[in-house]
Amino acid sequence: MKKNIIKEQLNKSDEYFAVYDFLQRIESASKMEIMHELNIKKTTLVRILDSLEEAKLVYQSGKKLNGIGRPSITYKVNKHFGYLIGVHITRMRVMVTLLDLKFEEINSKISYMTSFHSPSFIISFIQNSIDELLVENQLSKDDIFSIGIAAVGSLNKKEGLIYQSQSFIQGGELNFRIVDEMKSYFNGTIILDKGVNASITAEHYFAHKRSNNLLLIVSGGWGLDCGIIKDNQLLTTNLEDGKAIEHMVINFEGKPCRCGKNGCLITFTSFEYILNKIKAELPTYESINTKEITNATVTEAVNFLKSLNKSATEIIMNTAKPLAIGAINLSNIFKVDRIIINGPLFEHFPNYFDLVTSYFESIKGDIETTIDNGELGDYASVKGAGIMSFQAFIHSSDSESMD
Repeated sequence: MKKNIIKEQLNKSDEYFAVYDFLQRIESASKMEIMHELNIKKTTLVRILDSLEEAKLVYQSGKKLNGIGRPSITYKVNKHFGYLIGVHITRMRVMVTLLDLKFEEINSKISYMTSFHSPSFIISFIQNSIDELLVENQLSKDDIFSIGIAAVGSLNKKEGLIYQSQSFIQGGELNFRIVDEMKSYFNGTIILDKGVNASITAEHYFAHKRSNNLLLIVSGGWGLDCGIIKDNQLLTTNLEDGKAIEHMVINFEGKPCRCGKNGCLITFTSFEYILNKIKAELPTYESINTKEITNATVTEAVNFLKSLNKSATEIIMNTAKPLAIGAINLSNIFKVDRIIINGPLFEHFPNYFDLVTSYFESIKGDIETTIDNGELGDYASVKGAGIMSFQAFIHSSDSESMD
């Protein structure tokens, strides 16, 4: 019933969705503030707010003084009208989060990747986590509007599958049909998208100072990936599979890459590069089994790198400059205002971000792009997955989203 109500209301016109979307992003707003932000007529806004309020999607939250005159009534989204599930699958962990309709986290369940994390294990963990979250919050599946899944690696979003999941899931399949697996559990809107796309969607959505053109780079240890917001729209480009950024040449005299070129960005920044460099230059570690570590989870690999001596840490830190060069190249290509950059090395080596930033600033020239590590941290992808799934739910056909 609630699914029907919210879909009917927000599909009445673009203005209905815009008003609701604006109220989702902020704490509360008066009619004057909404009119100013959305350039909407007062008569139209009154009609929309009356309709949304009658449907219990928004409510009058109080009054605000606006200088001279009577206080203005403020409006808020009824964030408990329904709920969303955001899922993020990485090489480090699986996170399942219950979100309200302002995309705020209510609670999360996390499982760190181990040798037990087969596709069936992950599906069971996701479903069991949702069940637990519902029980803990006295909810049912009928209260869930949609499920958004964000994952690393190459995806077929339309088919709902993760290609070559064996690269990061133990016993993984060539084509892990995760959406089909979840459809037997949840009869509603389920979407699959890349973790970087989900993260950049959330960072853009919640940014205190919104950038119209935004780039997110994730240096994930074994690979690189990026997501792009251009003119406030998420771009779908040939960077979708991560290969374009990984194999961007930054030094023609660099070491050969598996793609056949020399000096690709990935050959200067990956865990494989770091381990081989440590083995070659530090006799203490010449017995390192690179293949064994390459097959380890990101958590295991990071813990190993953290255990090494100062000389090895310097080799790790030397990957900051090529990463900064790659960021500048992408900034030049896509003309972005802001770059967000993160990954395991940023999380576990405190000085790594400062070093990347320092190199970026020293060689960027007259580029006005800023660089930071984001505002949402670990929750960017699950929130982004929630946002993307909610929007897909609102615009989906009845047969796709109704129980």
